[in-house]
Amino acid sequence: GEEELKPKVLERMEALFTAGKCRREDLDLKIRQSLAEFSEDKGVEILDHFGDANTDNIRNKSAFLAAIIRRYRTEARDPPPIGGVGFMPPP
Repeated sequence: GEEELKPKVLERMEALFTAGKCRREDLDLKIRQSLAEFSEDKGVEILDHFGDANTDNIRNKSAFLAAIIRRYRTEARDPPPIGGVGFMPPP
């Protein structure tokens, strides 16, 4: 349930709803459970990433967020080489 999400993550989620970035039903239980697996900082980072993306033309926002979560999960298992920061390819 909701209680698994860290306070800052919930707060960031509310901010996304308020800003109209997504609707409550976009972030279904599966998404919430996935987010609950991450640390508070990572969870916020994932939602920030989602919030910064241009989602105007994305109809399935939950699938889009799920893809970001998957990427973070993979990265947690296989950290990027030094110099490769997050999603940015090295220059």
